[in-house]
Amino acid sequence: MLRNMHRLTRVRCFDDGSDRWRMVDVSPAAPLAPYIRAYGWWSEATTSFHTRRELAATEGTLIINLASDLELVDATGARVRLRAGEGFVAGLSQATSFSRSTGAMEGIHLRAPLATLARIVGTSMADLTDRVVPIADLSVRGGWHLGEQLLEERDLEARWLLLDRSIRQRLAEGATPCPTIARVAAGLRAGRRVEALATELGWSRKRLARTFAQAMGVEPRAFAGLARFERFTDRLQAVPTLSLADVAVEAGYADQAHLTREVSRYSGMTPGELRRLVLPDGGGVCE
Repeated sequence: MLRNMHRLTRVRCFDDGSDRWRMVDVSPAAPLAPYIRAYGWWSEATTSFHTRRELAATEGTLIINLASDLELVDATGARVRLRAGEGFVAGLSQATSFSRSTGAMEGIHLRAPLATLARIVGTSMADLTDRVVPIADLSVRGGWHLGEQLLEERDLEARWLLLDRSIRQRLAEGATPCPTIARVAAGLRAGRRVEALATELGWSRKRLARTFAQAMGVEPRAFAGLARFERFTDRLQAVPTLSLADVAVEAGYADQAHLTREVSRYSGMTPGELRRLVLPDGGGVCE
């Protein structure tokens, strides 16, 4: 199933007799590396839970469902149900979304910056903020039948090649994102201050806030807080045994009160409650 091993970057497996999943990440074709971090494939069947919390994050998601129906509730409360061969794109989210499996699951996950995902589906990043949008609902130029093609092709290696061809074409047809916005977003994710980024650009803070909000759907300070929460949750899921205090310091929180306040704002839980819901081996966060 995985013949072309030089593209393989990570495999994660879990099976405790009740729940099981397997996740495979591979690198895209070399010309796509500046735009795509990885292609992911997963397969799972669970009995102890069926719903996951999809935590608030600055990055987007593009997933193609290849098995049982997938039910989603986005940060606005809107509901989406996807059948096999259907996909969705989600943008920056300032609150928890939910995904619910209805049986054995399988799918393809495109791991890419939000700017790339918006370019692929032909919409703006701001239009995706806090939303989960079925690809079929977007006016993708010339139509996009990737989900149907992936569903018909059962071989994983052939699926990676199909993704290479399809994504290359979509990027060639899509509008190029503003490099300044990407630069600011990268700086904020790295923990840099809004004032320092504005000075570096030779912009006023007001101009930076307005321009960034028009592109991203949120102002820089809100994005920075969300990025800090994302650093915390990414680290917590990667190493759940670390102390919350250590993870908080690494993420950039000033103190326990700061951590508790922001985790509650973005997840509706305390840090301890959140950690208890983290699933092993990349399984995400259960409900």
